[in-house]
Amino acid sequence: MATSSADQPLVLASFLVAFECYDRPMHTDTKKSLSPLVFALVAGVFALVALLAFRGWIAHGADIFLSLAQAGISWCF
Repeated sequence: MATSSADQPLVLASFLVAFECYDRPMHTDTKKSLSPLVFALVAGVFALVALLAFRGWIAHGADIFLSLAQAGISWCF
């Protein structure tokens, strides 16, 4: 779209109005990311919790299952 020389002052004026309304303190950088160290620590804590939960299930899984089964059967009587 080509503008004629008669339209240029109108375009410039609208640009200046928009530029004056621009609030500079509101311009912030929104790109934030976790550092690799923080990401590694969070992943390590999650892996440790998952490992402990799995270990607990292996050690007490049969007791947990029987307890849940007995509680479910008790609703039948």
